[in-house]
Amino acid sequence: MGLELHCKASNARVNRGKTVAISIGKPSEIDGFYSVLDKEANFRYLGITFNSYGINQKFMEDILLSNIDAKAKILSKKSMNIRQGTTNKYSFTI
Repeated sequence: MGLELHCKASNARVNRGKTVAISIGKPSEIDGFYSVLDKEANFRYLGITFNSYGINQKFMEDILLSNIDAKAKILSKKSMNIRQGTTNKYSFTI
């Protein structure tokens, strides 16, 4: 197996409890060394969500749009508070 050879050559170790395999595309076989994720399962690696087809673009877009929406709501509330504060400031000075 390629991973065992790499580990031997580099003196690296693999944490078998945390290591999983997922087939991306149509590989000929997956070695039994890992637990294998379901074809439809999503997994995150370095902040990117993958599935058996590669990067799960729909999932990533949904997260991005949700984050943008949440930030826009926060900025909108801050903007309204600033405007209200300005109006109140002028009404007190008159």
